[in-house]
Amino acid sequence: MYLLEPINPSGTVNQFHIDISEDGLMIYESCINYVLDNCSDKDIYIFTGCENKEALKEIQKNIITILYYYAAKDLLLPRYIDPQNRYVDTNELSWKGIDINR
Repeated sequence: MYLLEPINPSGTVNQFHIDISEDGLMIYESCINYVLDNCSDKDIYIFTGCENKEALKEIQKNIITILYYYAAKDLLLPRYIDPQNRYVDTNELSWKGIDINR
């Protein structure tokens, strides 16, 4: 993984543009999936600083969406195919910078 650009558009939340491989993203997503399956909201907050399972699930959904639309389809895990686990609305996808017509 390589840092391409750190940005701070709001002055409160730092954002990063990073260069990471699809297998790296899949590893991060799998770790999040494990935490969601095995930890309570309290444990999630202690281990990750994330407010609760719902907040962590949104992060997972963003990663799954990126993988679904850009990774090699033969690498995708079954949970990536389920539309409930990713964004499918074209307006939401466009807002997130995902071009499904590429």
